[in-house]
Formats: sequence, structure tokens, C-alpha cells
Amino acid sequence: MAGDTDNRRRSAFRSLFGNTALVRVVVAYALFIVTEYSVWIAMLVYAYSRGGPTVAGLVALAQLVPAAVLAPIAAAAADRRSPVVLLAGGYLAQAAGMAATAAVVAAGAPFAAYAAAVVASTAVTTTRPAQSAIIPSVSATPDQLTAANVVVSWVEAAAITTAGLLTGALIALGGVTSVFAACASVPRRGRGPAGDRAPSGGAGVTGRSRCGGARRHRRGPSADDAPAKAAAHARLADCGGGRGRRA
Repeated sequence: MAGDTDNRRRSAFRSLFGNTALVRVVVAYALFIVTEYSVWIAMLVYAYSRGGPTVAGLVALAQLVPAAVLAPIAAAAADRRSPVVLLAGGYLAQAAGMAATAAVVAAGAPFAAYAAAVVASTAVTTTRPAQSAIIPSVSATPDQLTAANVVVSWVEAAAITTAGLLTGALIALGGVTSVFAACASVPRRGRGPAGDRAPSGGAGVTGRSRCGGARRHRRGPSADDAPAKAAAHARLADCGGGRGRRA
């Protein structure tokens, strides 16, 4: 039993890396995490150098409040409209905000720099809900979706560590401006060639296929599959009480 489980896990990860669209989404997300944390650290360093801890705290708050307000709106947009458009638009707005911040920091205009940083940090809120909607749609199988979620967690942890190291090195070499300029120039391409559809000809692990799979697990006769049945019940609840109905 353990050997079969290990083989299934290895097969899921192999199939994940064979899914070009899914790999693009994960790589773009890794680059997004690096830039998100890098510019956050760099802006706090810049604000601290301009006005000490008080200014740094106020700038942090100014970046967090608009992002917190926009986050529910972005999540609703990802659920009701095309997450691909939301993801691409968010990446474009982030790059523009970071480039503008780099320009005004180099020009010595701190208040304009703070405003541009707020724009960039607000645009960041579009990425996670859009990515959460895209990953199931480009995953060809439930196992591939599970493997993708695991890899995304690993990638995020590694990218956060990388962001701290990268920011310190860039500030030491070229100052705060170099951080924003570098992050603005990072390519971000999370859309696969098939848009928000599964590349292997399937419909992705979404909607009806996900709910149907949950029903099969729920009706399965095996008593040894309790974890899968519990997960199936959770998916059925998300599908609208087991009828495949979504809000």
C-alpha cells in the first residue's frame, strides 16, 4: 500500500512538470513572491532612511489599507470573470507601479515614491485569487492539482527567503532604486497557451468534473479510503450541497 502511494505521488509530480501551462503559472508565482517581498522590504528601508520608524510605520500602513480594501473585490472578480485577465492585468499594474517607484526614488521625491509604492502593493492583491482560480483549470487531474498546491507552498517559502537575500544584495550594490528597477523588469507570464483551459484536452479540475469526482469518492465502497471520502465531502459542500451547484 505504501509503495503504491509513493508511486502515485511520484507520478503526480512528473505529470505536473509535463504540464507546460501549469509550470508557467507556478514559475510566474515564484517570481511574483520574490518581487512582492523585495519591494516591500526596500520601501520600508527607504522610508526608515527618510524619517525613521514613524515614517516607516506610516508607509507600511498606507500600503496595507488599500490592499486590504481591494482584496475581497479582486477575489470576487477572479471567481466571476476571467482569472487570466485579472492575473495579467495585476502583473502589468505591479510592474508599472514598481517602475514608477524606481523613477521617483531616483528623482528624490519621497512622497511620490510612497504613492507609487501604494499602487504597486495594491495591485499585488489581484495575484493570489487569480492564481487560485487558474491552477485548477489548467490541472489535468486531481492528483496533478494536489501536486501543484504542494509545489506552490514550497515555492512561496523559498521565494520569501530569496527575496530577503536579493533585496539586501541589491541595496548594498545599487541602493533602493535598483530593487524597484530590477523587480519592475522581471518577466511575469502566468498564462498558458490554452488560456485558462487544461492543456491536455481536458476541462481542468474544476466545476462539474471536480464535483463528479467527489461523488464517486463519497459512494466508494472501500472502508480504507476514509481520508479521500472526507475530502470528497468537503468538495461536495463547496459544490453546493452535493448537487454541483456553485454560488
